[in-house]
Amino acid sequence: MYNILEHAVPSGIIDKKTQEFLTKIDPITPVFYTLPNIHKTLDKPPGKPIVALTDSVLSPFCHLYQYTGAFLSTIKEVGKISKETLLVTLDVNKQSSIEPTVIIFLIEPLKLVLTENYFLFKDTYYLQIQGTAMGSKVAPPYANAYISYFESEFI
Repeated sequence: MYNILEHAVPSGIIDKKTQEFLTKIDPITPVFYTLPNIHKTLDKPPGKPIVALTDSVLSPFCHLYQYTGAFLSTIKEVGKISKETLLVTLDVNKQSSIEPTVIIFLIEPLKLVLTENYFLFKDTYYLQIQGTAMGSKVAPPYANAYISYFESEFI
């Protein structure tokens, strides 16, 4: 991860301030736990596995792929919204002229976040080998990107 950041600064992809933001000082180990899915059954509900990635070494990279926070911050700034107000979001499709080096920079950390997801359960460390960790800030936008692709290809 640090190699990706070290290469991105001299290449002009990110500045030093962004590098510092994406570098987690004193990261914590992600921990596995479950939340009961009471909507499925109240009698012995199954658990939804969660890996708390907050403050982990890879957590800053998740901010690269998250837009929901910016939307919610904007809405908060507006203040109280009347009942007559209709909130609408749109997806805009356009051809991108993003440099290949920037695309690679965005893909490499995403690969790390999705494939190097380790966690602690009881006294043992595990590497998640399938799926996206619930509890990762990158999971919702990653799922949205996949569904968008799926819809455009098959629906």
